[in-house]
Amino acid sequence: MDIYLVTGNKHKRLEFQRHMNGELEVHFADVDLIEIQSNDIVKINEHKVKCAHEILSKDTSGESQARKKLVITDDTGLYMECLGSFPGPYIKWMHKSVGSQGIVDVATKFQNNKCYAICVYSVYDGKEVYSFEGVTQGTITGPRGSTDFGWDNIFSPEGCSKTFSEMSFEDKQESSPRFKAFLQLKARDVMFLTEDQDPEELKKEANEKARRRRQSFEDKQESSPRFKAFLQLKGTITGPRGSTDFGWDNIFSPEGCSKTFSEMSFEDKQESSPRFKAFLQLKARDVMFLTEDQDPEELKKEANEKWATGEAEEANALWRQALKECIKYSMRGFPTKKNTDMQLTLRLNLSLYHFKKKEFHECINQCDIILEGVADLDGLLNRYEVEVTQSEVTPMNGMAAPATLPAHTEETDASTREKKEQDTCVLRRDTLVKLFLRRAYSYLMLQEFEKCRENLQLVKRIDQGNAELMNLERKEQVERVDYAKRQKQLYRRMCNASGVLPESKGKG
Repeated sequence: MDIYLVTGNKHKRLEFQRHMNGELEVHFADVDLIEIQSNDIVKINEHKVKCAHEILSKDTSGESQARKKLVITDDTGLYMECLGSFPGPYIKWMHKSVGSQGIVDVATKFQNNKCYAICVYSVYDGKEVYSFEGVTQGTITGPRGSTDFGWDNIFSPEGCSKTFSEMSFEDKQESSPRFKAFLQLKARDVMFLTEDQDPEELKKEANEKARRRRQSFEDKQESSPRFKAFLQLKGTITGPRGSTDFGWDNIFSPEGCSKTFSEMSFEDKQESSPRFKAFLQLKARDVMFLTEDQDPEELKKEANEKWATGEAEEANALWRQALKECIKYSMRGFPTKKNTDMQLTLRLNLSLYHFKKKEFHECINQCDIILEGVADLDGLLNRYEVEVTQSEVTPMNGMAAPATLPAHTEETDASTREKKEQDTCVLRRDTLVKLFLRRAYSYLMLQEFEKCRENLQLVKRIDQGNAELMNLERKEQVERVDYAKRQKQLYRRMCNASGVLPESKGKG
């Protein structure tokens, strides 16, 4: 499978290559694409990647090519607080119209330079689209530094005095929304979507390696006199002779030897000891997986303790480390149910952390990953919809404790028991409600009202009488009306801003 990044910007190409660090061969294509008009940057980029895939999948005669292609596109948006999150995905056109200084002048005119930047990578293999968002809070400043990379010369990440243009590549990586999105793309999908690195294939390969390792050990046992002795463990009862410190060592002599184990040196005993045989197998097969890693359970336990004492940053770091350890085990071909449940729990905790920090994009991202792990979400919602007999209240402050899934419902039917043996998860109804409410509130704070309502509708299906649901519905209606009014006011003010944009003429 060929991998293509679609961009005509040489700076984007160079940055992507440095981020990839030679781990995968990526081709670059400059394709002329028509962008849809939307305030949703993800929707824009997903439309772009599908169009690009269609173009790149055909040869010069217009016929479809047999070789599969994985196509990647990206888009960025700059959301200014003083303009009610405008221009967002339209930053390219605003920058082209008024330039870097014009954007700075707008922020100065309104005496509010707060903003945030979003970068989205979308990946399409011809079947499914995967999108990854990186978000960075910051301020409009400058302009300072090179003008080679869009609006980098007017954006300073939160807590930093330099613009992106003034930073080194390494410094920029620390806070770049593009690099944040890239890390998600690299960690979750690109490695899996190539032909030779499908998750199922990785699992098969790991199992095959384990089988070959066992077979190699068994073959060695058959051909080596030393290992043959291990296999048969033949000997005689004799003595007792030698030290009595080690059980029955003073009465056992291995076949062909006149000494008991107690009379032998350490080195001689190794040649025929059943204990040494067991140790060699342990070392050959499992110790390599256990020594280099940290225990996710211990990390999670420590993180929960930190969270309980108000040490949120330390808890976040430990939850992330625990998640890394779980993912490593999965990559080695051990995606056990316990591992899957642990990852769900950790991601739920991470979504809580980002929710409390008001990092709503990151909160939504963690919730989305959890829901992607449910094999048949709509089927699960249908089942809960039927099972609901009375409403349960899920207050917002109920999200303040770290998750302690079991993430599975206790069902007695045979089909559910069978599912529990598979690498899928069945989230509890109250966990689903919590996830949907958390997403709805996050979308509301981001003023993405349609997505907020979609999540509220999902809550309605399985917990219609939920008190927080009703509160959020009222809040969403008020916020939506207020947002529309503010947008009109901001538009009028922007049109009348002297020296920045042309003055409005006439009425309306």
